[in-house]
Order: sequence, then C-alpha cells, then structure tokens
Amino acid sequence: MFNFNAIFLIVIIFSKYFFMDWLSVVIEVLKIFIPLAILAATVIYTIRSFLERDEKVRLIEAKVNSSKDVTLIRLQAYERMALLLERIHPASVMNRVWQSEMNARELQYAFTMTIQAEYDHNVAQQIYISSEAWGLIAEAKEELIKLANMIGNALPQDSPAAQFSKFYLDAVANAGKPLPNETALSFLKQEIAQIL
Repeated sequence: MFNFNAIFLIVIIFSKYFFMDWLSVVIEVLKIFIPLAILAATVIYTIRSFLERDEKVRLIEAKVNSSKDVTLIRLQAYERMALLLERIHPASVMNRVWQSEMNARELQYAFTMTIQAEYDHNVAQQIYISSEAWGLIAEAKEELIKLANMIGNALPQDSPAAQFSKFYLDAVANAGKPLPNETALSFLKQEIAQIL
C-alpha cells in the first residue's frame, strides 16, 4: 500500500530544499537583526549614561543649593545667638528692666526673668549651632542668673533696686575674668570664622 521509501525520499528532498531556503531566510534575518541589536544596545547605553550623568548633576546641584540654604540658616542662628549674648549682658539687661520705684527683689526678679525669656525665645536655634556653642550659651545664662540670685539673696528684703544694680555691676566689673556671655560670644565668633 504505502511505499515508505517513497515518502521517506520525498521528505528528504523536501527538507533539503526547505532547509536551504530556511537557512537563507535565517541568514538574511540575522544580517538585519545583528546590526539593529548593536545599534539598539548602543542607543540604550548612551541614553542610560546620559540620564545617569544628568541625575548626578541634579543631585550635586540639589546638595549645593541645600548646603547654601543650610549655611545661610546656620549663619542666621549664629547671628541670633550673638544678639542673645549681647542682650543678656548684665549692663544691657539692667538698662532695660530698671525702674526707679523697684526694690532689690523686684529688680532681681525682672533681671532673671528677662535673661530667661531671652534664652527661651532663642532655644530652637540650638539645632543650627554646635553643641559646644549651645552649652556655653546655656552656661552663660545660668551663671548670670546664679550671680543675680546670689547678690539678691544677700541683700536685705527692703533694699533699693540701686543697691542690687550697684552690687551686681561691681561684681561683674571686679570678676577678673570675662563674663560667661563674653566667653560664649568669643567662641561663636571662632566657629563662624570656620564656617566662612
């Protein structure tokens, strides 16, 4: 019935011609595909390199802008701390709170509350300055208040405000060393010089 040899021979002849045509088609496709693949890889690589470089440039610009902003904020914080240290200077505080009708206790209270209020008003600035600078500022505040309380507590209850003022300012003048706020201010100036 079926001649297997004839079918086998037809399959071999057909596959021989089909394979040759198929091989030539594959070769033609490869001739087109390989250059396209190389071109596509080159384009992708170039675009990726450009985008990565562009991203790096944007990150650097953002850091520079951020750094400028942070430096400006830090300088403003140092400026405010310098102003705080000047405002809590004993002579400055005394001039602001002095009233002729006060007694020594009232002046002591107004003096310490003014220093504390100045400090409290600027407490948030500590995040922009060094912890060492902030420590000196806090210490200056505490020392000035401590001296005021020590002098105020040593005076009789009914002493006039002029007596408190005289004793405080004399103690400051005769201390033989810089006031704590002056020491802190000097330190701030050194730090600002390092920033700039």
